Amino acid sequence: MILFTSLIMAACPDEVETPDKLRPELRTIILGYLSNPSESPYTLNEIIDLLNFYNSEKEKSMITDCESIGSTSNTQISEILKYSGLVVNKSEDILAAEEEALNALESPVPGQVGFLMKNNQFMVISFDDSGNVFLKGTLQQNSNPTATPDDEFIIKDNAGNNAAVFNLFTGNAAIKGTLQENQPTLIPAEQSNDFIVKDPNGIIISYVDESGNFYLKGVLTQNAMLPEFQDNEPPSITEAAISPTSGLTGAIFTITARIVDLSGISISNLPRALIQNPEETTIASVALFDDGAHGDGNAKDNIYGNVWDSKGKAEGDYVADITAEDSVGNSKEAENTIRFSIVPSKCVEILKNGDPSDKIDVVFVGDKFTDLTDFRNQVEMHMGLKPGVDGSTDGIFYVEPFLSNKDKFNVYLVNELSDLDCLEGDSTLGLCDRNKVNDLALQCPYDFINLLSRRRYRSAAFPDIGIYSISISSDEGTRVATRVSVHEFGHSFGYLLDEYSGDSTYLDNFQFKNCFGREPIKDLDCGLATCFSGDGCLAGCNPPDGDCSVASCNPGDGCAVSCSPIDPDCGGGASCNAGDGCGGGSCFIKYGEQFCKENSQWGDLVGNGCGEDGVVDCQVEQACSPVLPGSEDIVCWFDFSSNPQGPLEISCFESCYKSRENIYRPAFNTIMRDHLYDPYSYGQVNERYICQKINENTGSAGGICPNYGVT
Repeated sequence: MILFTSLIMAACPDEVETPDKLRPELRTIILGYLSNPSESPYTLNEIIDLLNFYNSEKEKSMITDCESIGSTSNTQISEILKYSGLVVNKSEDILAAEEEALNALESPVPGQVGFLMKNNQFMVISFDDSGNVFLKGTLQQNSNPTATPDDEFIIKDNAGNNAAVFNLFTGNAAIKGTLQENQPTLIPAEQSNDFIVKDPNGIIISYVDESGNFYLKGVLTQNAMLPEFQDNEPPSITEAAISPTSGLTGAIFTITARIVDLSGISISNLPRALIQNPEETTIASVALFDDGAHGDGNAKDNIYGNVWDSKGKAEGDYVADITAEDSVGNSKEAENTIRFSIVPSKCVEILKNGDPSDKIDVVFVGDKFTDLTDFRNQVEMHMGLKPGVDGSTDGIFYVEPFLSNKDKFNVYLVNELSDLDCLEGDSTLGLCDRNKVNDLALQCPYDFINLLSRRRYRSAAFPDIGIYSISISSDEGTRVATRVSVHEFGHSFGYLLDEYSGDSTYLDNFQFKNCFGREPIKDLDCGLATCFSGDGCLAGCNPPDGDCSVASCNPGDGCAVSCSPIDPDCGGGASCNAGDGCGGGSCFIKYGEQFCKENSQWGDLVGNGCGEDGVVDCQVEQACSPVLPGSEDIVCWFDFSSNPQGPLEISCFESCYKSRENIYRPAFNTIMRDHLYDPYSYGQVNERYICQKINENTGSAGGICPNYGVT
């Protein structure tokens, strides 16, 4: 058995077999050189010398002195032979293998290779410059070339049908047409979809046409002995990166790297990022993926990536090694290719009840504060962790259901004097630089951000991103300021709506948490002198009245209240004739209070909150009086002087979500309408929604929440 090794023997072999036995290895050397001269261990002159040596010595029975053999360059041949160890006592299997190799030597050898197809182990098909083609397997003609799961080179016609398939795993080929060899002239059809192979001079030496015919200038050799390739190269690792390059403890870092290999990256042993702490100890091994789902860009783009959570890790400088292995076992480790830092945190715990993953985490950031002690005091007063400067107990944790669920929350502040570019002005809604706010808040774990500012602006909440922004430029630390926080936290945490009225006109179907509305019916027949049953004019009356001139509707039934002039009592001989303002399609019949009670999302709570549950018994008739003595402008209100809890009784009160008409709120007054009004409470409807949010965020809710079926 002839073995070529990378070690030069100390001396020439004592006994060398007949050079005729060198033919199989000689063939391998030559084909290896032709396929990739730069990777061959031999020079061209050495190849020529070895061929000359073989031709001159092949008739000798035995070579015994490799230093004195007759060749054009004995020294070079001697060095070549020193790479070979010839074992005389061969097994039958080895002899059979050598015989097979010797027989294969008789087959043609490719000339200068111009075009080839190969996999990661061997050449599959080779076109030489003379137009000869060498195929590792066999060719099937007049077939229906069918693709398989193997890697294949497929030639298709204009219709997308397979004309030829070259299997890069088996070395076999199938063509739709026939093989045409020894063609003196090759002229593909113009404007065709033919696959054409040319020599270095641009002369066509072979092509496959759309019909699957295979034309050759030379001949095809099937079952050819083509070079095998040994993949000894490890994967290439480049473009390693991490984002961000610095972050606080708990920051999520995204790691990426471009990893490429001829043999493909191992699936069983994925690339990894080995993260080392400042003491150079590996603390994490992060598998990297190329599936488009791990921060790695697109799937199958050779960019591998994943994220790493630095929660609980110490401050300092870190490095990461990237390791990869290909499918044949070659591996590589790019050491210290990524560097990043975990920087000191300015996060201060104000209230800690457990792991951030199990609690609702609220972080406070400050704008335009000049003293950090002042900032902390304000945070504790607004959150209800201590009384206000006036002794008031009106902060968030003084109010149900936050009061009885305080253990569900962690509270933090970022201990930094910051300018968050908040816009000032009495009509400006707490608009600050959101990127600065988020970057500052990242120093702490958080689910909700509360911003306190020394600037003067209108406080506001942004429930879609879980932020409220409070101006404390005046009334700081008093019940006025802290109650604003409770109102805005109702927005940002509970996603509750404002319950006060405004200039908006609500004309859409609406059912959202603490507001209920329905689009009024527009009566297009209201221009008639009289409205009859079925015209739609009195759709809100019960029972329907056939003639609007003798209507029997009572106040609250919703009959023609949008007619102008407004008739407060539709039953007192009211007329709704053309010219009254309801003609010409301008009359709207709205759904009344009773409809709200029966159909709103809080219908099961109507009557609760004061007096007997389920019965509306704490509301006193409206009292009305002129706005000013002698004025024609009248203002009306409910008189709750005899029932202090009356404003919290659940019913339906018109105006909500900054709209006066056609939309209802659940109580006369709660924190979400007027936070300075007593009794100071969210009311039962809003308390239930807040309990549900506590449950959604932590998996449970306690205190008063079980009263609403939320546990």
